[in-house]
Amino acid sequence: MGHHVGFLETDANGCRDLETAKDAISTFNPDIIIQQNFNVYMLSGEFGEKLLDWIESCRFKQAFWFVGRPDCMSKFYLFEQWVEQGYFKQADFFCTSKTMMPFFQKYGFNTHYLATAIVPNAIKPISKKRSELVTSFFSNTITGHAASPTATVLATLSDRETCLRYFLMAVCASFPNYNQQTIINLIIGPIRQFFSSVDIDFATHQLKRDRLDNSLRHVPDPLRYAVLHQVEFIYSDHVCCSIYQNIKSAIKHTSGSNFWDALEQSASNVGSEAACQLDNASFKNGVVVSFSPFITMTAPSSAPLSVIASGNISICEFREELLELLPNDYVLTYKTIDELVNHIDGVLEGNPSHWDRIAAAQEHVLSHHTFAQRAQTLTEWLNTSFTK
Repeated sequence: MGHHVGFLETDANGCRDLETAKDAISTFNPDIIIQQNFNVYMLSGEFGEKLLDWIESCRFKQAFWFVGRPDCMSKFYLFEQWVEQGYFKQADFFCTSKTMMPFFQKYGFNTHYLATAIVPNAIKPISKKRSELVTSFFSNTITGHAASPTATVLATLSDRETCLRYFLMAVCASFPNYNQQTIINLIIGPIRQFFSSVDIDFATHQLKRDRLDNSLRHVPDPLRYAVLHQVEFIYSDHVCCSIYQNIKSAIKHTSGSNFWDALEQSASNVGSEAACQLDNASFKNGVVVSFSPFITMTAPSSAPLSVIASGNISICEFREELLELLPNDYVLTYKTIDELVNHIDGVLEGNPSHWDRIAAAQEHVLSHHTFAQRAQTLTEWLNTSFTK
């Protein structure tokens, strides 16, 4: 069974006119509307909310692919309102982590597992073997300080007290009409306790997060959700920066988004002028250390898959579901700084067998974990869904 696909762009440069969107959807008359997370409904203001109302009134079937934990959505209260209105009864939810699935299942929604994937066209595989392996660090950080002086960014993320103040500022910014000191007084104790340690392992992080959530039950729900939202973002950046500070003597290149762009522009740039970028996907260094935000839960981000597909050795934080995507010897994982340092030292000692494992891992990722494979899975699901 073939399927026609249409795209409706609703970002800042796309369609934000409700009538235009309704006409486009009505003309195409889709069997199903697929969306990543609730990005259109939650991130495009009144347009997105009214579009959802109309789509639900027309009883279009919908599917959502969640690539991040749903319980830290920036506008969680909207989701609760939509559920109360009886929305999404004809929807299916796909999650990149199995630990995300119970969130939707408790509402009685149809829920499925669909792992993360990569875009092969964005990757330039390395074909030439090198006698020396060089280490780089890739960050999934999303703090958004590309234009800030590197020293400021480093201080914000690496110093606990400074990072804590930045965290509180971000939470307060969600409530511009409320007194900041009143907000801080309500949440400072539990948050300070949460920031008292840097935890790389997701299982440890989740226990801490649960304790934080329980300790904030006395505050209004919108404030509690705002805190939990920032936990997955700013605290993840804090952990990422702490990892980097501990291993930077072994790092020759830095890459990634925002934070590392600022490092790259700094006079104190770590390594050579040829700092690589995942967007260009060359990674000509041999070994890439990465850390994914906790928003991925027990699943990895796509970073280690991209690193492996580009023909490099991936050293990434342990995520339980990673080993369901890759054989154990195709990737090195760490739960502590000591484990990470040992992996770096071991790899840099040099071992000819590394290249055989790199080639096998690369072939595995390109054969099993691309968006083409995920699209095929969705196509098979669609064929089954519409023939019942």
